[in-house]
Amino acid sequence: MKLKQRNRFLLTTIVSSGLFVTGVLFPLSAMAATNNNSTNVDTISVTGTAKTKVIPNTAQVSIGVTTTNKSAVKAEAENNAKMIAMMKSLVEFGVPKNNIQTEQFNIQPNYSTNQSSIVGFTVTNTLNVTIHKISLTGMIVDKLVKNGANQINNISYTESNASQLQQSLETVAIANAKAQATQIAKDLGVSITGVESVDATSSGVGPVYYGNSMDAALATVPLSPGTQTISSSVSVVFTIRNAKK
Repeated sequence: MKLKQRNRFLLTTIVSSGLFVTGVLFPLSAMAATNNNSTNVDTISVTGTAKTKVIPNTAQVSIGVTTTNKSAVKAEAENNAKMIAMMKSLVEFGVPKNNIQTEQFNIQPNYSTNQSSIVGFTVTNTLNVTIHKISLTGMIVDKLVKNGANQINNISYTESNASQLQQSLETVAIANAKAQATQIAKDLGVSITGVESVDATSSGVGPVYYGNSMDAALATVPLSPGTQTISSSVSVVFTIRNAKK
C-alpha cells in the first residue's frame, strides 16, 4: 500500500492542570506513512512532550571545617569542637539527625617547602545536610559558619517528588502522541492498528548548584531556590492500514 505523502508540520499545544504539553510531527515525507519492504507495514511516527515548572522543596548543603596545627591531636581536637557545635545548631534548627551525614573526614600531613619534613597537620570534616524547611537554608548556613564552618562545597536545590511528576508527565505525553496520530490517520484516511515501538525520555532537571567556594562569606548572601523544569518526551511509531480494508 502506498499512501499519498504531504510535506507538512503539525504543532499541538495542550494546557491542562498546569502542565504545558507540546507535540511535534516531522514532515510526513520523511517520517510518516512509510512502507517497510521487509515487513510491509505502514507506520506513522509522532512525538509527544509534556513539561511543568516546579519550585524545589529540598536543599542539600555540603559544608565542613578545616583546621591546621603542628600537632595532629590538636588539629583534630579543634576540628571536633567546631563540628560538635555545628551539629548541635543543626538539631536546634529542627534538622533530623538522619539528615546529617558525614561526607568526608581526613587527616593529612603538611610538608616543608622542600618536602623533607612534616611541619603540621590538616584535618577536614565535611557534612552533607538535607534541609526540608527550605526557607531556613540561608539562616542555617549562616549559623554553621558562625560556629566554625570554613568550607562550603555547594548548595543544591531539588524537587523530592520529581520521579512521580515525571511519571505523570509521561502519561500526558503519551496521550498527546496518540491524539496526534489519531488526527493524522483521519486526515490520511487510514486506521491505526497498533504500536510498533515506543521511546520515552525524561529530562527531570538535576540539582541546581550554588557555591563551590571556600569563601565563608557566601553564607551571608540571600539564597533562592528559583524554579526547575521537569519534562517527558515520548516518541511512538503507530502501525496503520487503509481504512477501507
